[in-house]
Amino acid sequence: MRLETKRLYLRNWTEEDAEALYHCAKNPKVGPMAGWPAHQNVKESLKIIQDLLLTPYTFALILKEKNEIIGNVSLNIEEENPSSAELGCWMDVPFWGQELGVEALKEVIRFGFQELKLKELWASHFEENHQSRRLQEKCELRFRYKKENVDCPLIHAVKTKYFNYITREEWLKNERGIAK
Repeated sequence: MRLETKRLYLRNWTEEDAEALYHCAKNPKVGPMAGWPAHQNVKESLKIIQDLLLTPYTFALILKEKNEIIGNVSLNIEEENPSSAELGCWMDVPFWGQELGVEALKEVIRFGFQELKLKELWASHFEENHQSRRLQEKCELRFRYKKENVDCPLIHAVKTKYFNYITREEWLKNERGIAK
C-alpha cells in the first residue's frame, strides 16, 4: 500500500529496509521518546521489521526529494473496537521541525476516516515529549485523559502518558472549515 503527500511517500515496510530503519532508529533521541530503546544494529532493525512493522497500515516515511526513509507512521486498528485506531509517528532527528510529521499524520488520519471509515483515532505521548504533543495538536487531536505511573519496560522507566483523540465528525467539521 502506498499513500502520498506533497513531500512524502508512505509505503509499507519491507525486510530490505532494515539498514535504513537502523540509520533512523539508532539515534538515542528518537526511540526512548516513544518508549523503545535505540536500535543497536541492522540485525535488530530487521527483527523489528519482521515482528512489528509488517502490518497493513504501518508505513515507512520516504522523503521524496532524496528517496530516503526518514521515519514511520502507523494506524493500528483496535481488535476490541474495530472502529477505533491508534496513531503513531516518529522520525529521525534531522527531519524534526519541518512539519513532515504533521504532513504524514494528516494523510494517515484522512486515510483512516475516508478510506477505512473509522469513527475515532487516538494517539498518546509521554509527558516530556513536547514534539509529539505539538504534532498531535496540529493534527487536531484533543486531550482526553492522562495515566500516571505507566510502566515502560523497554526503556526501564515509569512515565506519565497523555491520550488525545479525534472523531470522524470532528475531522469532517475541521475539513469543511479548511475548505471554506
